[in-house]
Amino acid sequence: KLWGLLIAHHCATSRDWQPLDIQLLQHLAIHGGSAIQQLNLQTQLQPHLENEIRLQFALENAGDGLWDWDLTTNTIYYSRLWKSMLGYGEEELGNTPSEWESRIHPDDRQMVLAFTQQHLTGQISDCTMEYRLRCKDGFYKWVLDRGKVIQRAGDGRPLRMIGTHTDITRSKQMEAALKESQLKYETLFQILPIGISITNPSGQLIEVNPESERILGLSQEEHLTRTYAADQWQIIRPDGSPMPTEEYASVRAMQEGRYIQDVEMGIVQPQGDVRWIRVSAAPIPLANYGVAIVYIDVTEQKQAEMLVQLQSTALSACADVIMITDRTATIQWVNPAFTTLTGYTPEEAIGRNPRDLVQSKVHDQYFYHHFWETLLSGDVWRGELVNRRKDGS
Repeated sequence: KLWGLLIAHHCATSRDWQPLDIQLLQHLAIHGGSAIQQLNLQTQLQPHLENEIRLQFALENAGDGLWDWDLTTNTIYYSRLWKSMLGYGEEELGNTPSEWESRIHPDDRQMVLAFTQQHLTGQISDCTMEYRLRCKDGFYKWVLDRGKVIQRAGDGRPLRMIGTHTDITRSKQMEAALKESQLKYETLFQILPIGISITNPSGQLIEVNPESERILGLSQEEHLTRTYAADQWQIIRPDGSPMPTEEYASVRAMQEGRYIQDVEMGIVQPQGDVRWIRVSAAPIPLANYGVAIVYIDVTEQKQAEMLVQLQSTALSACADVIMITDRTATIQWVNPAFTTLTGYTPEEAIGRNPRDLVQSKVHDQYFYHHFWETLLSGDVWRGELVNRRKDGS
């Protein structure tokens, strides 16, 4: 920039300086000194200006908005990115603290202002907070606000404070979703009517739910002292023979790296009772975890099956004829004595009506009507019945 032009030349004789000349030279000296002083000041400030430009460039590339609070004038410089983070253009916001303060979420306002004041008065060394700011569209964004007083007066009064805003809305949403998922998991883990156990990679049990304690008859503390293949387990197959560890669903899931489903086993408890369970297991694809094991208590079902099997055996061994039908008189089951007496095999009888097989025509229709009416009413019919055999006899 051209400030002016001063030309000096050598004279052979001295000059008689007039007051106007002297006044002109004084003005030139003042302006020249000011120009030199301004040039020196610009030279001194240049590195700081360049650093500030670099800082602004770095912050914008990092996605951070810059704010600079001059507490002597109570004005704040908000960077372009600070404004755009909230949906505003460069000229849409002023430079007062209220532009920031009025947009703080009501639930966060007291905390933010108190924390800021504590830092301004020197009670805390830095000022880092997470809170919500209202955007132009009315929605709120979470920001990470990091600020610090960088200049104080001799008496400790804050003169200048600068800081940055980072948009952490996405991470906050993910954090909230994670907490929600964790809460759902913990709730289900506690209330599901199935036993659940979690192991680490070495097979050590690290988590069990209350139903697991009930089914296996072990406290949580007892569970956590065992591995899934520990010798303390006494496990039998459905046929009553000992089950080797390599057949356990949990061991197979770990070794084969896949989901193993519905392995039935009996847990022999300390008092000698057997608790029958149906077990499924799957590897957990997370560091520090092994397999998830779930099991349902099928003891009552197993006992019912055994009772049915026992009753079936007893009925089959009975010397008297036993025939079971549905309400429409269709034969569902017959015992061996039926075949011996009538000559019809189970395959020939099941699915047929008795009148088509063994009705002898000795009894009239009233007899059979009374017979079925008694049975269908839930009473017991007693009497003599003449039937015919397969060979007609």
